[in-house]
Amino acid sequence: MGHLDDASLFLQAGGQPEPASARDEAAALRACAELATHLGLADVQAQVLGRHSNLAVSLTPHELVARVATGTARWRAAEQAQHEMAVAKALARAGAPAVRPAVAPGVGREGHDLAGPHAWVSQGRTWHISLWQRAQVLTTPPDARASGQALAACHTALAQASLPPRAAWGMLDELHRLLDDPDLLRQGAASADVALVRRLALACRQRLQALAPALQALHGDAHLNNVWATPQGPLWGDWEDTVVGPVEWDAACLVAGARVLGTDVAWSEAALQGWWHAREAQGSAPSPALLDECVLGRTLFVTAWMWALGAANGSPERRARLTGRLAWLRAH
Repeated sequence: MGHLDDASLFLQAGGQPEPASARDEAAALRACAELATHLGLADVQAQVLGRHSNLAVSLTPHELVARVATGTARWRAAEQAQHEMAVAKALARAGAPAVRPAVAPGVGREGHDLAGPHAWVSQGRTWHISLWQRAQVLTTPPDARASGQALAACHTALAQASLPPRAAWGMLDELHRLLDDPDLLRQGAASADVALVRRLALACRQRLQALAPALQALHGDAHLNNVWATPQGPLWGDWEDTVVGPVEWDAACLVAGARVLGTDVAWSEAALQGWWHAREAQGSAPSPALLDECVLGRTLFVTAWMWALGAANGSPERRARLTGRLAWLRAH
């Protein structure tokens, strides 16, 4: 049986690789089942729901999902998960259209926070795991305009929330940390391309800060794959990238892929319009100049992360997306 490692929540996450084998995945599932038992959840069967930059695990028969930090854990301090949970709880209190942290009245061991984040040691390995309520996700894509409106509602809730203080522009700090990692070159990034991204990133940061926008807590990764259609309407999930910055950064996340790679153009632009009109209706008109600059910043950020996660040596589809972003940046 494993145990909680509370101290590791305040340390740099220990370089956990993304589960790349059935053995690694089985170890992650074992850790989730052990943690669930420790928290008082009975008869749990842990099953993989999704494999992305992190691992999503259903905790049957409970309507809960465990998210295991895998691909991103090497580069992010574990306290990022604490910020994410603080944001998610604030959104839940406000009734905003966002995924809810795990709350199960009458379930779970007294004195334990069911949601976490938890640092769970299983067979000598520390896993960073958070628990979430499982939403009833429909098979159809979420309505684009309604998704943009839902994102605007989340922004309103976060602007009014009382959250722990955080440094602004964390996504740009993370971008530079990724570019400073010597493993990027071993992962297949060309030194000339890394130098280009670094130069563009420094100039982009200077222009963004010169615009002096209002700053607040954001989603940080607000694109089509992180919003789900539910019977109650679009629901925004995966708040792992939550940062403090201008709301236009999240708007850029909606459309950067469409404008750079030409993917999901109709959905992305309609979602942007839904968000834009909602902000105008609230008396907070967005800035087109700031949005354009954030599209550049977002593209630089995603490019660095694609290198870090091995896209240069990955599948043909991932290599094509990386190549497309680099071509756009070279022409920018």
